[in-house]
Amino acid sequence: MIQLCKLIGATIILATASHSFANVTVNEIDEHVIIQNEVVRIDFDLQAGTYTGTNLREDVQFFSGARFQLDPGLRQWKMPKTICRFEKIPVNDDFGTGQTLKIYHQPQKSYDPDRILLLTLYDDKPFVVIGWGIKNKFDYAVRVARPDVILGRELFKGQKVDQPKVLRGAAGAEPTFVEDNWEIEALNSAMLTYKDGSKRCTVVAGGLKYKEFIRRVEIIEGFYRGGNDGKYTRNSKGPRQMTLICEDPHGKIVPAHTEWISSDTFYLDFVTTDPFVNLEQYGNAMAAANNAKPNFYDFPTLCGWVVSSRHLGEGRDLNHSAGMVEQLDVAVKKGFLKYSPLAVRVEPDYYCYGNQGDTQQGWWDDEHFARYGSLRKPYETFEKYCTAVIDRGGVPFTYFQCSLPSNDFAVAHPDWMLNNDISQLHVDHAHHRPVVRYDYSDPVFRDHTLKVWQRLAKDGLKGVKFDYPETAWNSVTPFEDKSFTTTSAYRAVFDLCRQGLGPDAFIHERNIGGVTHENFPRNDATAGIVDLQRVWTDASHFEPEMVSRMGLRWYKSRNVFTYYPDSKSMLNNKTKQPLPAHIRRSILSVHALIAGRLELASSFNQMNDEIIHDLTRIYPVIKERRSPRPADMLTGVKHPQVYVYSVTDSWQQVMLINNDKTNEKTISAPLSGDMAETGSLGLSADSQYHVFDFWNQKYLGKLKGSETLSANLKPMETLVCSVRKVLPRPQVLSTNRHIMQGMMELHDVIWDKNTKTLSGKANVIGDEDFIITIAPNGYKSISPDAKNAQTKLNTTADDLVELTITTNENNQVEWSVSFR
Repeated sequence: MIQLCKLIGATIILATASHSFANVTVNEIDEHVIIQNEVVRIDFDLQAGTYTGTNLREDVQFFSGARFQLDPGLRQWKMPKTICRFEKIPVNDDFGTGQTLKIYHQPQKSYDPDRILLLTLYDDKPFVVIGWGIKNKFDYAVRVARPDVILGRELFKGQKVDQPKVLRGAAGAEPTFVEDNWEIEALNSAMLTYKDGSKRCTVVAGGLKYKEFIRRVEIIEGFYRGGNDGKYTRNSKGPRQMTLICEDPHGKIVPAHTEWISSDTFYLDFVTTDPFVNLEQYGNAMAAANNAKPNFYDFPTLCGWVVSSRHLGEGRDLNHSAGMVEQLDVAVKKGFLKYSPLAVRVEPDYYCYGNQGDTQQGWWDDEHFARYGSLRKPYETFEKYCTAVIDRGGVPFTYFQCSLPSNDFAVAHPDWMLNNDISQLHVDHAHHRPVVRYDYSDPVFRDHTLKVWQRLAKDGLKGVKFDYPETAWNSVTPFEDKSFTTTSAYRAVFDLCRQGLGPDAFIHERNIGGVTHENFPRNDATAGIVDLQRVWTDASHFEPEMVSRMGLRWYKSRNVFTYYPDSKSMLNNKTKQPLPAHIRRSILSVHALIAGRLELASSFNQMNDEIIHDLTRIYPVIKERRSPRPADMLTGVKHPQVYVYSVTDSWQQVMLINNDKTNEKTISAPLSGDMAETGSLGLSADSQYHVFDFWNQKYLGKLKGSETLSANLKPMETLVCSVRKVLPRPQVLSTNRHIMQGMMELHDVIWDKNTKTLSGKANVIGDEDFIITIAPNGYKSISPDAKNAQTKLNTTADDLVELTITTNENNQVEWSVSFR
C-alpha cells in the first residue's frame, strides 16, 4: 500500500437556469477534445494535459492552463510522461441531459495511478460539474487523500478585476463576511464577484455531492510549495489561479487493479453574472445533489441545560424529564400551544469530572440516564418522558455527545474504541478533548448505535442535539474498517441517527469547530443528513454578527441546512427582567426570517403576556426552500442591514436592522435598481408600493418605485414590513397575526371584480382578534361577512380598512368584504 497525501475536487452541475441552451456537444479537433453547450466551453489539450474554460455568453476565457493533479506531496518530483485519452459518456439524470468528458491521465514508468478527470455539462445549465477518480493498475492498494483541480495559469485573462468582493461558504460557527478582495482560501465553497469595466463578473465554486471528502477553494496569486520542514508555504509570485480541492486526512483506499470514481464532486459557474442568482443556483444544486430537505422546526425548543444554567439562563433545576414536562404544562396553561407545539429538550450532559469519567455516554439507556439525573420519576424512562410530552402536545428532544465515551463503557467495550485502545483511559482531560473515542467504522459499534436510535424512536423521541462533533473527527488513528475516510466516519455519527429515528426526525449538529487531537474543519459534509447547524458558541444574548453568519448563507438556508445562533433569553441575563420590546422583537424577527429554529433560554414561568404574544407571531414558520437575500451585502456594510424575501413578484417582506449596539441609525434601501450595485429591493421603478410595519401595526405610506424605504431605528432594532405593489382595486396589506403579514395565515385571497368583493380564508386563533388591514385603493367598503365567526369593520385615519374576525376556538374562517 502506498500513502498519497494530496487530492482535489470534482465538480457537479445541479442548478436550474432560466435560459434555453443548445445541446451539449463533444468534438475532437487536432489533439484537442472540446465539450460545450451554448454558454460554456471546455477545451482539453490531449498532448499537454491542460485545458481552458470559456464563457461563451460573453466570449471571455475565464481560465487557461488548468490541470488535474493527484497527491503531489510536499515536494514534487520530475513529472513522468503522461498519455491522455478520453471517453464521451451521455448523461440523463435528475438534472437533465448532457455529456460527460471522461479523461484518463496515464503516467508512463511511474508509481502514480492513472488519474481520471470527469467534466460534465448539461444542455440547459450554465455550470460545470467536476468529478474525479483513479485507476489503480498496481498489485497493491493505493490510498488517495487529495486531488487538485487547478484552474490556472491565466485566470481572468484579458480582464480587469475591479471592485472585487469574496464570500466564503462558511459552515457552523465560522465567521462569515463579504471581504474586499479577489483572493480567498475557503472551506466548502467561495464566491468572487468583480467588475470588468462596466460588466459584472461572478464565479461560484464549491462542494456539490458529499460522501467521503470535504472541500476547499483557493483563489490566489502564486502557489503553495512544500518544504523540507514538512509544511506548505505560499509563494505569492506566480500566476493567478483557482484550485478546487477535495481532501481527507485518512484518504480513500482503492484496491489493486480497480477503477474507482469518487462520489464527491465540485460545482463551478463562471457564466452567471448576478452574484445572488449564481449563489442561489449553487445552493439549489447542492441540495439536489445530496437529496437535502432539512426538516422545518415549526415550534420553539426549550433547552433544559441553558434554562438551568446560572450564567445563560435562570439557574433553575429543570434539565431533566420531570422539569421539561412541568414546563410544557406551564406553556399549556398560558395558552401557547394554541399557536404552536413546543419542543422540550432534556440534555444528559453529566461530564467526566463528576465520577471518575463514568457518565451516560455510550450506554445511552434508561438506567444510566436515570442514574445521572436526566430521567426522573414519574418519567424515569424515555418512553414515559416522550409519552408525557406528546400527550400534552409537545415534541420530545434529547442530547448526545458525539465521541465522549464513559470510562466504564470503554472498559466494557474496548474493541469499539479507536484502534481498540483504552490504554490511556486514566489520563485526566477536558471533557471535550477525550483521549479514548468511539470508532464509528466498527461494524459492531455501529450496530449498537443504530439499535439505540431505533429504541428511542420506538419510545417516541423526535429530535436530538449532537454536541462536540469535533470529537468524532478522527484524522490520525486507524479505523477498524479501512474503507472509511475521516469524513465518512464523521458522517456516520449523524447517518446512524437518521436511519434509526427516521426521515422526519430533527437532527442538530453543534458545528462550532475547535481542537481535539486534530483541527476540526467546519464543513458541509453532513448535507442531506443533518437539518440544523449552530453558528455561535454558547450564548443566550443577541448581537449583529449572529445574524450575518446565518444571513450570508441564505443560498444554503432552508434548502441544504437550517441555521441558528444558540438559545436566546427573553430576559436580561443580569437583571432577569424582560428585555425591551424592540430587542425582543428583533430577536424574534431574525429567527422568523433568517434562522431555522428558535431555542429558548427562558422558562415559560418567566414569560409574561407580552413576551408570549410576540413569540406567537412567528409561528408557523416559513416552509419554502429559500430565505431572504441580504440585499446590501455588496455595498460595503460589515453586517447586512437589508433583507428581502420575495413572496410574489409584487410583494416583498423586508427586514431593516440597525446593527449598531449603541446609536440610533437611519437604515435605507432603494426600492428599485441593481441589487448588487445599490442594495436595492429589486422592485420596478415604474410602480407604486404600499408599506406596512408589522410590529407597530402602522401604515408607512405609499412609495414610488424610484424612491427609498427608510426608517430611523433604535440600537439593535428591526423593522419588518410588507412592501406590496399598489393594485387598481382593494388589496390586503397585512394582518396582526403573523410576521409574514398574510403569507402564512391567509389563503385563497381573491378579488371578484363582478361583485366587487375581496375574500379569502384566515387561520384564526380562538379568543384573539384577527385583524386584516386592507387598502381600498379608491373603493369604499360596505360590509364584512364571515362563516362561523364574528366580524367588525373599521376605517383607520390612513383610510385603510380593518376587518376584525373573532372565534371561540381555532378555526379556518372564510371571510369577505364588499366594496363599491
